[in-house]
Amino acid sequence: MRVKKGQTSMEFFLLFGLSMAIMAMLFGTISQKQSNVFERHNADMGREVASNVGFQTEMALVQGKGYSRTFFVPETIAGDNYTVNIDNRIVYVGWNDNFVTEQTLYSGRPIQFNTNRSNVFRVLHNESGVFIEDG
Repeated sequence: MRVKKGQTSMEFFLLFGLSMAIMAMLFGTISQKQSNVFERHNADMGREVASNVGFQTEMALVQGKGYSRTFFVPETIAGDNYTVNIDNRIVYVGWNDNFVTEQTLYSGRPIQFNTNRSNVFRVLHNESGVFIEDG
């Protein structure tokens, strides 16, 4: 049985085309899963920041007037600066179009700060209440 050169070339290109289609589908699936992992990692980091900030404000409340402590948070989440708001017993951490929330026992005046200038902050409790300022 003789195989013509043209038939061999066609079989090769058909096999090559099918291989490329399969590789493209695999690449798309892996890329989507990797994106989901990054999103979960960023959300976990946001929750860690919210828990840390909630803990710092709660400690300031418990320790009372005169309490002062420096604490650190990550500089960025997903490569961007972020904002932290504490209001109504909720710590809100927002970056890009994403956010996470955590509960806190702190129920004083609203507190807001961001990591645009620094990731080092000082929590203090004085006569006016609990504050967070750049450290």
